[in-house]
Amino acid sequence: MASSRLTPNYYSTSNTNPIPQIHNSYQNPMAPVQESHTVALPPTQPGLSMPIPSHVNARPPLEERPPSYHSVHVPTVRVTYTFKTVGPNSMTMDPPPELGQRSAYHITLGMNCMNGLWQTTIRTGDAVGKVVGLFELGGPPWREIVALRKKNFKLNVIMTIEGRRDRTFKWNIVSKRHMWIPHPLPSDKSQPHNKGMKCFSLDKKTLYAEYIPSEDLWDSIDNPSKLIVEPDGQSMLDDLVLSLLIMERLRGLQDSEAV
Repeated sequence: MASSRLTPNYYSTSNTNPIPQIHNSYQNPMAPVQESHTVALPPTQPGLSMPIPSHVNARPPLEERPPSYHSVHVPTVRVTYTFKTVGPNSMTMDPPPELGQRSAYHITLGMNCMNGLWQTTIRTGDAVGKVVGLFELGGPPWREIVALRKKNFKLNVIMTIEGRRDRTFKWNIVSKRHMWIPHPLPSDKSQPHNKGMKCFSLDKKTLYAEYIPSEDLWDSIDNPSKLIVEPDGQSMLDDLVLSLLIMERLRGLQDSEAV
């Protein structure tokens, strides 16, 4: 049986100079059939009820805006990101210049005035970019929270630590699981230890990333810390950056407690 739904007829055939028209083609199936209404529109704006004001879409054309890092394709090669200080409490994670893109992440550290805990916030691109995740550390375990993809997790649930000297940090998000392992191991006396870390899948068969910190505070001026991400790690870059920052904060706290 043919449908009773009216179809739009954009041009009237009752005039030799057709005027663009639009019909109200929607019908409530429970309501009686009514005569459709037509609205005359300017010939230059078919399908619209009025001309578009000049102030609409005032933003610059898309081709004039610099692309964000997250708007381009996922890299298929190893990429070295550099952490750069951009303010007294903020830094960026930048891709290499040859990629021709803006910062991948903007990271800020501040205090939550409501509870007195230090809060780290990670955004895409710049200081007004989309929030990727945030976490609060420095309090009792039940108050240390990690927020990611609009969900809140207790820190001791989302990240677990194994070992004492050769500490391993495991990230427990389903489908994003990975582990950070010291490289070289502190127990390996044959190599100098610079607190570098490598990130693997839990079975240690797939390398996702390698973190190379500055040797010391003065060295960080000319040789800032770097994160080398393998192609297999690009799809989980948000989680890698968040887990890395949490791990470094925990390592700093544990080292200070050991002194």
